[in-house]
Amino acid sequence: MIITLLLTKRQDHRVSRSQQQLSAIDLYKYAQLLSINGLIDPPCKQTQNIYVCAGYCPWTNTRNNELVSCSFLPRKTNPDFINYNIYCTPDPDQCPNYNAWLKDSLPLTLQHIKQIPDDLLSNFTLNYTIPVNYGLQEFRAGDTLPAKWTVDLIENYRKQLRSREAYGSYGNKDIYPALDKYASLAIINKKCAVIGTENPWIEAALLEYNASSVTTIEYATIHSSTPRLFTITPMDFAQQQQKNKGQRQLFDSVWSYSSIEHDGLSRYRDPLNPYGDFQTMIKITCILKPGGFLFLSVPLNVQDLIQFNLHRLYGSIRLPLLYRNFHVVEMLGTAMERTRGSTAAQQFVVLQNKEKPDIRWQTADEFSQKGIMQCIQFCMQMPGNNELSIQERAHLLKLGAHEVALLRLAYRYEPEEDKLYLSNGACVDEHTLMTQGFGCYGHTFLQFCRIFSRLELTIEEFVLLCCIVFFSYDRIEGQATRVKVEELQTRYCEIERLHIARNRNHDQMHFTKLLLLLSKLRALDALIAERLLCLQMNTDGQVQKCIFEVLHREATNVVVDMEIDFLDAVDTKPDYSWLDYSPSEQQITTTTTVVSLPSQQTIVNNN
Repeated sequence: MIITLLLTKRQDHRVSRSQQQLSAIDLYKYAQLLSINGLIDPPCKQTQNIYVCAGYCPWTNTRNNELVSCSFLPRKTNPDFINYNIYCTPDPDQCPNYNAWLKDSLPLTLQHIKQIPDDLLSNFTLNYTIPVNYGLQEFRAGDTLPAKWTVDLIENYRKQLRSREAYGSYGNKDIYPALDKYASLAIINKKCAVIGTENPWIEAALLEYNASSVTTIEYATIHSSTPRLFTITPMDFAQQQQKNKGQRQLFDSVWSYSSIEHDGLSRYRDPLNPYGDFQTMIKITCILKPGGFLFLSVPLNVQDLIQFNLHRLYGSIRLPLLYRNFHVVEMLGTAMERTRGSTAAQQFVVLQNKEKPDIRWQTADEFSQKGIMQCIQFCMQMPGNNELSIQERAHLLKLGAHEVALLRLAYRYEPEEDKLYLSNGACVDEHTLMTQGFGCYGHTFLQFCRIFSRLELTIEEFVLLCCIVFFSYDRIEGQATRVKVEELQTRYCEIERLHIARNRNHDQMHFTKLLLLLSKLRALDALIAERLLCLQMNTDGQVQKCIFEVLHREATNVVVDMEIDFLDAVDTKPDYSWLDYSPSEQQITTTTTVVSLPSQQTIVNNN
């Protein structure tokens, strides 16, 4: 008998080019509802029916305004962000046709504005939901003199950094967790930008960690004589981006510390603008690559507040609106501030740009927990599995399902085009694999796919190979269990050999070639596991983008644990006597019976 699995070769349902092209305004709506690692945040109840004008950026952060493949890190949830409903999806923006870059053309504030004008109070307070305090104020009356950032100035900051001192304009250590954890993903050999700064302490840190270039975008005029450090005003930057449509400057990461909360409050002679912070966040979306990192520090407090004209405090009302077009990865700190009006909690929050990514990497079965679950459910239904204990099956699943998932992906390789076709029609070539997370192992995996495709396996041969791979006794500890698993693998090997002997008389070496492939698969599995470990530990400076869901062992283990708990409740010992396959001549010539595996629901009903 031969097991049939619904792991067929790709069907021709490719995504057309026209389907990928959306208007700039539609792309912002698309980003808001983007599923990240299978998750869509619930609606923000606290900001429903509140007028907000963030606008959009008319420029593209990709070539020809196309969606591109990128990946998002798993979210590391923060208790305060959960309790105060920060992980939520706001209502659509109320003025989606407004060009956010036009905010820089508003008139500067030349006199101290001591109170929010009555006709703007509702806008500043988001329909009077945020209180205003006028107790402390400050106004920069004179023009800011041009600053000079010399090599010596930068070197002094770098020395402080090397000694791990309290660092920067605010004399704290908030930047060290970001540098230590995200250097390989967001700094080393990357193009970085800093938004709003008068002292180059962040710039010095990025240069110390080997950023390929650092560009500071600041309203004040700054002259830099430091190699790899460039400065420009927002107005000049906007003009350059508008003129150089074919070569717009894009960044791998953007950094902002205690800057955006001042935007639009006129303290630094900037235009009075109730939505200045939101519009600046929109501007960042189109200078940051899809999936690129934003390291953002603003005052986090459980109670929203406008301390006019100094700064805003971000809580459950304004903070989700600030994060509207970004995936929240983690807070590099412990908690939001509890004391009313306190700005003590300004640790970095790590965000990823949701603008113009193509989520086909996320939705494709081969590259998601859904795909891993399909492989695990198939492995659990392999005849012979229920002869093992729950613990034995869990051990096999956590190791074997990973290799079965690799085989599943390799089976969808198209040799004529040298590409992998995913379940949803997207195709992946070697360059995409190498630049989106696999690194040099992208070439190694494609080489395996090329060798695998030359065998031209039938679906029956492929499924039996999956069974042989899964029941590998050398994974198991304990002599008694090893004997049971080895017996199962031997049976499957014999079935595979007999099937090949009956159907491939012209190629007597086919079965041998198939077995030799297993050593390559095991080596490839180890390499990819090592690659994922490098991504997690941030030890590989060549990482371009991180794909944690691509055949991720942690994801596999989570799904295995869920499925094993389920099976434990309905466990049974069905009869798999058909595996006692006798290689008689009569059986070799008998017509093969194709048996479809029962669904999970069928197992439950039978029990």
